[in-house]
Amino acid sequence: MKVRFRPEAAAELSQARDWYAGRESGLGHEFVAAVDAAVDRVVARPLAFRVLPRVPSIRRAQLRRFPFVLLFRMLTGDVIEVIAVAHMRRRPGYWKARLR
Repeated sequence: MKVRFRPEAAAELSQARDWYAGRESGLGHEFVAAVDAAVDRVVARPLAFRVLPRVPSIRRAQLRRFPFVLLFRMLTGDVIEVIAVAHMRRRPGYWKARLR
């Protein structure tokens, strides 16, 4: 399977990485490693992740250690599209506009 990050999701990943890197040495790298691990889990078993009740085409994979989720959907041709790298406690639902 191929994983594609929407530009907005890639920007969120970079912003969060930079924020964590500014807090403690090496923490930005640990955040990226947590995202990579979540992507690996999604690629291995995409249907194992919870479907969002109000947006059934979107699934969520929670990062370990960090309060973020990867919101993704499966596209044709074995492509997984990451819609958002979203903080779990900020701006719920902001990413829904990306689905239009």
